Amino acid sequence: MPSISVIIPIYNMEKYLAECLESVLSQNLSDIEIICVDDGSTDNSLSILREYSQKDNRVIVICQSNKGSGTARNVAIEKACGEYLAMMDPDDYYPTDNCLRMLYEAAIENNADIAGGNRVDVYNGKKVLFNIEPFTTRGFLYYKDVQLMYGHQRFIYKTSLIKDNGIRYADSRRFQDQIFILKAMTCAQRFYAIPKSVYELRVIKKGKSYFPEKTIEEMFSALKECVQYAYENNYRKLFEKYLWREPEEFLSRYRAYPYSENIDTKIWEIIYSIYEIEKAWLGKVYGEEWTPERVDLKIEDAQNEIRFICDTCRNASEVVIYGAGKAAEIAIKILDERATISNLKGLAQTICNNDEKIYGLQLRSIDWYAENIPEATIIIMVSDKKSQKEMYSKALKLGFDDVVIVAADKMLFLNKMGYC
Repeated sequence: MPSISVIIPIYNMEKYLAECLESVLSQNLSDIEIICVDDGSTDNSLSILREYSQKDNRVIVICQSNKGSGTARNVAIEKACGEYLAMMDPDDYYPTDNCLRMLYEAAIENNADIAGGNRVDVYNGKKVLFNIEPFTTRGFLYYKDVQLMYGHQRFIYKTSLIKDNGIRYADSRRFQDQIFILKAMTCAQRFYAIPKSVYELRVIKKGKSYFPEKTIEEMFSALKECVQYAYENNYRKLFEKYLWREPEEFLSRYRAYPYSENIDTKIWEIIYSIYEIEKAWLGKVYGEEWTPERVDLKIEDAQNEIRFICDTCRNASEVVIYGAGKAAEIAIKILDERATISNLKGLAQTICNNDEKIYGLQLRSIDWYAENIPEATIIIMVSDKKSQKEMYSKALKLGFDDVVIVAADKMLFLNKMGYC
C-alpha cells in the first residue's frame, strides 16, 4: 500500500501542469501514487498526463467529462489505495522535496488522522504566508478551537477516516472543498500541525469572473450545506467569520447581479433557506433581541438605506462622501460592486490637508470641494448624531444645495452581519 495518494483534478492547465507533476514526483517520500483526474480538458493537459504516466507508473490517469473538481476528487478518493490522501491543484506545487515526508512522518509518529503545515500564496513570484490560522508551533490543535474552512490542500488525511465516514467534496464547480474540510476535521476532532511551509498556491488573477445560473446554483447549494453543518455543530466562530460573508460574494459573480428580478428562482430559494438558518442561529446565540422578525426588519431597513445611497450616486452627476470612517469604506465597496461609483468624486473631512488618499479615493477638506465642485451632492456618512448635525450645518453654510444624511449605523450593522 502506498504511503500517500496524491489527488489532482485537472482542467485546462497545460501551462502549469508539468511543474506541478514534477514537484510531486520529486518528493523524497517515493512510495506514493498520483491520481490525476482529467475533467474534460480541451487543451494539451491530457497529453501531458499520458506522457508522464508512461514515464512513471506512479501516475494514474482517469478521464471524465467536465463535471467540476469536486466530482473529480471524489472519483479519485474511490480509487485511492494510499494510507493517507493529499489534495493538490494542477497549478500549484510543493515548495521542497520533503513536504510529503514531513506530513506523513508527523501523522504516523503522532497517530494523527490529519496532519498539516502552512500554505504560501504566490502572487507573480512574490510569496506571502496564507493568513488564515498559520501554524507557529508543533503539536495537536482541536478543530473546535480553530474552526478552519479554507486551505484543504495543506493537510493530509487518513484514507480510512475519509472513506469510512463517507466524507466527500461537494459535486459543484465552485466552493466544493469547504464541506470536505468541515466534515473531515469534525470526524477527526483534532489535527497535528507543523510550523513548516508544505504547499505553495499560485494565485492567478483572472479578473472578475461571472458564472452562469447553474454554477451559481451549485455554489449556493454547497454553501447551504456548510451553513447547516456549522449550525448543527455549534461552530460559532466559523459561522460568524466565514459563512455570513459568502452570499454577497457569490451574487457579485452572477451575470445579472444586482438586478434581483433577473436572478433565477431556484437561486433565490436556496438563498432564502440559508437566510432562515442564519436567523435561527441568531435567535439561538443572541436571544430574543435577535428574533427572526426583528432581524428581518433590521436588514430590510438597512438595505433600503443602501439602495438610497446607490440611487443618489446614480442620479447625481457629482457626489462627495463627507466622512472617512468605516461606514464610508463600506459605502465605497457597495458602490463599486453595484457599478454606481463613477460619479463619486472623493471623500471630505471638515479639516484635512488635501493630499491624502483613503480606499483609493482622494481625501480633501469640505472647503476645497465647496470651491472646486460647488454643485456636488454631499452625502454625510457618520454614525454620531451630533457630528451629523454639525457637518450638515457646515455643508449648507458653504453653499451646497443638495446635502443628505445617511444612517451610517445601519450599514455598520449590515457589515457586522456579513451582508456587505
